[in-house]
Amino acid sequence: MIKFFRHGAQQNPVTKWVVPGSIFVIALMFVSARSAAAQSQIDYFKGAWTITLKGSENLNLEWLVVNDTKGPGLLGEVRTNGVKTSTDHWQIFGKKIFRVTMMTSGLVVEMETSGWKGDVLIFTGTASDAGNEFKVRETITKLSGNEFHALWERQEKSRKWNVFSEETCK
Repeated sequence: MIKFFRHGAQQNPVTKWVVPGSIFVIALMFVSARSAAAQSQIDYFKGAWTITLKGSENLNLEWLVVNDTKGPGLLGEVRTNGVKTSTDHWQIFGKKIFRVTMMTSGLVVEMETSGWKGDVLIFTGTASDAGNEFKVRETITKLSGNEFHALWERQEKSRKWNVFSEETCK
């Protein structure tokens, strides 16, 4: 039981009964609706993609993205000529999308974004391997419902951004 007081009438409380758990259920409904809306920001990437890497068009690159079976988010796996070369995890916390990519070469990329701005999604973060760490940026531009362009850049010590990979995914 919760007692509420009408404004200016502290002598006469209004008693309201709150069913145990009802606030939790309402909160859960809000979070579930919000999670579904947030999840829709990354659902575009679900499916099987063929990656064409500029300058290496003869490589056979495939990217499979599925729902994470252990909770909200996505899991991705890139195969180069049939061999697994990276795994990526996508999660949404609050208003941000987080993505961690681990490559078999030892490179780990951790990035985040605040979401789509029209047809553009910009991730920023860091990439690191055994001896180096540098800032990275990935700009994804939707070309259609089943095609996008991804531009990968590295920030040099001069703070200038240089493209190190450009790809189209269909």
